Amino acid sequence: KNLDVVLNKSFRTGGPTRADLRFELLNVTNTPKFRDYPRFLDQATFGQITRQSGFSRITQISMRFSF
Repeated sequence: KNLDVVLNKSFRTGGPTRADLRFELLNVTNTPKFRDYPRFLDQATFGQITRQSGFSRITQISMRFSF
């Protein structure tokens, strides 16, 4: 499971204009998801995890100006 966090703040910049600031953290706990690990004793890579599914932590910052 992923834990994602989004923080959003709107600012009035005068008149009908405004600015929105958004901060996103995807996979906050940075929990890995492993896949395709060798399960048989006769494989040379038995017990070694060589592939990961999904993504590691991603941080995004965005700003939108509306007028």
